[in-house]
Amino acid sequence: MRTVAVYNNKGGVGKTTIAAHLVYRADAKGIRTLAVAMDRQGDLPKWLSGGDQGHRDGAVFDFSKNVTVLYSPDAAPEGIRGVDLVIVDTPAAIEIASRVKPDLWVAPCDGRMALEDLANVLPTMLEPPGARVLIVFNRADAGGTRTLSAMQRAAAKIPGLSVWTEAIPDSAAVKRAGEFYMPAWDVPYGASTSGARILRAVIDSVLDSMGLADGNVRRARRA
Repeated sequence: MRTVAVYNNKGGVGKTTIAAHLVYRADAKGIRTLAVAMDRQGDLPKWLSGGDQGHRDGAVFDFSKNVTVLYSPDAAPEGIRGVDLVIVDTPAAIEIASRVKPDLWVAPCDGRMALEDLANVLPTMLEPPGARVLIVFNRADAGGTRTLSAMQRAAAKIPGLSVWTEAIPDSAAVKRAGEFYMPAWDVPYGASTSGARILRAVIDSVLDSMGLADGNVRRARRA
């Protein structure tokens, strides 16, 4: 079993958007997945239920035959069995860095403040042996290409970090994904947009790094 946590201790950076798209791609690839919503706002269950799912602590529902969704605010579930992948959508809280122990942190950053806030908790995130952090610049192009390039270079110099090469742009298709409760590549006129393309490439790379690319699920289950 592999665990991916989507986290930044700054809010509004696109954590739930990336977590939901991880779920969509995992489902499409037939990966047995538990999607955990630790954020008390419960945006991930809302998204995956099309806005219909009320939530209470411990609420569970099936998104598909492959994916189960658990609303577990402020508490990471333990003793998980029978899945290949756990995707955790986290709240913007400093203590999450010490309470969740994923194989991979995916950290969206929408600008300099998000990167600086994340740097404050990086030592804790990277403390467990083998822990990895992937920075994904999301909607960070609003400050201009020079500013974005400077942030990417700065992040690449931080020990223990990987940085996704293409920033996810401030994309209408990605915004519509949250309004339609569907993947950015499935919203009207979304498939051909750079936002949907880059987001999908990020997601597929994350799943591949977990050993869960197409054709590898059976091998991952034996790991």
